[in-house]
Amino acid sequence: MTEILELPPQAASVSAGRRFVTGCLRGWGLDGLVETAALLTSELLTNSVLHARTDISLSLGRDAQGCVEISVRDG
Repeated sequence: MTEILELPPQAASVSAGRRFVTGCLRGWGLDGLVETAALLTSELLTNSVLHARTDISLSLGRDAQGCVEISVRDG
């Protein structure tokens, strides 16, 4: 299962990305990962906003074993 959020290169995208990840993880019953995942997401998105300054794609995936992957793509 993979969820994707497209974001503009704006500071507000960092908090939007955190909310997205937090909501998905809670919806999947993975509340124990929320704090760490939110921090990781903030760091990745902040780097994209500050350095790439291009549109951002935030991807959150979960496999059958419950492993979670967070990735950010930018230009």
